[in-house]
This record gives sequence, structure tokens and C-alpha cells, in this order.
Amino acid sequence: MSSILIVDDSTFSRKMIGRYVQKFFPDASIEYASDGELGLHKYTQLKPDCVFVDLLMPKMGGLDLIRQLKAEGCGKIVVVSADVQQSVRQEAESLGINAFLNKPLNDEKMRQLTDTLEAT
Repeated sequence: MSSILIVDDSTFSRKMIGRYVQKFFPDASIEYASDGELGLHKYTQLKPDCVFVDLLMPKMGGLDLIRQLKAEGCGKIVVVSADVQQSVRQEAESLGINAFLNKPLNDEKMRQLTDTLEAT
């Protein structure tokens, strides 16, 4: 992957996800957005290879953002969320995401993600 967009309203989460992305995708360029609306705007400008999306955000929530990203032709979407409700996970998966990772991230989750993204 050459470009990744991380969309999360938490500065701390953006930094942590960014660190893991740098560690596991060292050649990728990384851009950040602090809410769903800005994330969609950046996606349409940059067309990154993959978008990491939080679910609970102001202005436009993660599920709405995923719908919009899919309508724009986004290929790879990874949800990174603290929301562990099975119904929320199922809804995100029904929208065609590539992976759902629960916060906090760790090396094991990122290794599995790497394998998943390489397979798609």
C-alpha cells in the first residue's frame, strides 16, 4: 500500500494508529482527518489505497462515512473502533469493509490486518 488515510476524532487514536501503520506499512504515506466530513473530503482529493475509520465521530459517523467511501469507489476500508457491539460490527461488515479491529491496537492485530489486506 502506498497511501493511507486515518479518520478518527481522537488525536491520541490518530497518533497511535499512525504509529502502527508506519511500523507495519513503512513505505506508505499517511494522511489524517479529524471527522467523517473531513475524511470524505480528503478521500476525494487523495484517493488513498486504504482508509482507517473510527465509528463514533462528530459531523459524520463512521458508518455513514463508509457508505460514502464505497459510493466513491474506495477499495480498502479498515474499521478501528472501541465499539464492541456485535450489531455494529455486523452492519460495518455488511457495508463491505475489509477488516474490523477493536481498540486498542497491538502488534498481533496489525499482523493479522497485514495478512488480510494482502489477501484482498
